[in-house]
Amino acid sequence: MESNEIFFPERELLFKERTGKDFNFFYKKYYPKLLYYTSKMAQSAKLDNTTAEDVTTDAFLTAFEKIEKYHKDKSQFSTWLFTIGKNLMLQVIKNEQKTLSLDVPVDEEGTTMKDFLEEEESDQHIHDLTQMKADIMLEKISQLKNPYKQVIEMREIKKMVYKDIASDLGEDVEFNLSSGGGLTELPEEIVELSEIYSIVTDNGEEIDFTPVEGDTKKTPFYTQIYFFNQGDYRIKGRKPKSLSTIKSQIRNGRKLLITQTENQFHMLDDMYV
Repeated sequence: MESNEIFFPERELLFKERTGKDFNFFYKKYYPKLLYYTSKMAQSAKLDNTTAEDVTTDAFLTAFEKIEKYHKDKSQFSTWLFTIGKNLMLQVIKNEQKTLSLDVPVDEEGTTMKDFLEEEESDQHIHDLTQMKADIMLEKISQLKNPYKQVIEMREIKKMVYKDIASDLGEDVEFNLSSGGGLTELPEEIVELSEIYSIVTDNGEEIDFTPVEGDTKKTPFYTQIYFFNQGDYRIKGRKPKSLSTIKSQIRNGRKLLITQTENQFHMLDDMYV
């Protein structure tokens, strides 16, 4: 729709008087947003995008033709416009489904199918809003650079706990350790001990040991080991990535996502007001 095809000078003046801006300003600003909104509604009802385009155009025409009904002290113009678009699209959807009488009672209390549809529409709008935000968030996560992409996917999508993230992003290590028996400090935090063998005997010797956590308030990993016999040992295990580093990367990744999504989220919230 070319906006200058529909206007009459008197109505243009009334429109600007009511809104504070001329029609072209709102048309250029909100047409893409309203089309996005009506397209989502059309998709949910399995209607083609042409329907959404028609409804979006009709919403602007209706707003222009009925501008005397708009009061800027009661709502923003965008809110009023999107309400018009929503109502027009709902009418189209109901017309497509008119084989069902909406006013026929479906229970003893007199509840009609129309009552159910009104509830479903509200629930569907909330669902649609949540789904659209989730889609945007997933897209933005996929565009993050590592290490932020990696840790955000683990934490926000896979719902992994910090300990498991640190473990997965850790590295395999080997080191020698001498023990006189009893409790011995490990040279570094260990997620797991995959192999321990005596340096002075063959690898088949059975070694009796127990991994021990240190200060459990500070770390969920092993920091000590208890040997029941003294000896020199070769130890293979997995060193976790620093928990403080993991948490810092997740915080910074979230900040990036908020920055990258806030404008789109605000736009969607305006649509669903």
